[in-house]
Amino acid sequence: ITNMSALFASEVGVDDGNNDDWVSPPPNCVSTFNESIDAWDTSRVTTFEFMFYGAHDFNQNISGWNTSSVRSTNGMFNTASSFNQDLSAWDVGQFEDASYMFFRATSFNSELLWSNMTATENLAHMFDSASSYDKQFCGWGFAADTTNTTDWLKDTDGADYQTVCGINPNDDDPSDDGSEEVGNSDDDEQTAREWIGAFFGVLLLGSLSY
Repeated sequence: ITNMSALFASEVGVDDGNNDDWVSPPPNCVSTFNESIDAWDTSRVTTFEFMFYGAHDFNQNISGWNTSSVRSTNGMFNTASSFNQDLSAWDVGQFEDASYMFFRATSFNSELLWSNMTATENLAHMFDSASSYDKQFCGWGFAADTTNTTDWLKDTDGADYQTVCGINPNDDDPSDDGSEEVGNSDDDEQTAREWIGAFFGVLLLGSLSY
């Protein structure tokens, strides 16, 4: 199997991101699905689009899934309000579209230690309204020139990029780690000590001259 789109989607319609076009999920939709599916062979799957859209009860461990062939996770956990599992081991090297992946996934707050996102072209609204999310993204290997990050952290609970990485959460270039703008605290402290020392040195010399 290569396509798992909307497999467990439960909503009447799936917003495709254009706000005016809707894609109907299959007729066997259930919002209460929460069975173990960790043993599934996903090695050939290329799309998880809207797979758990509106699956409000789903919160199973799928950290071991083989995602090496996946190109799209668009809307995968959109409105999956209970989901909060560790996906750090997923192979994201082929991900092209992760837009709306955790949109309104209000419980999700698992740190994603993904270091290779260079193929990703679309992160728009990825964590938009994932109100519990407050993790960092330093180390993600974004394709800075091609990645759409429109509102990717909108209405999250912090995601304190500015403090840790020197990056604005809605920056169009998330690969810029801000290293040229954010100073090293040790260097700043040393500079302050040197200035203070020089100031008192001038005062001492002035008093001796009299």
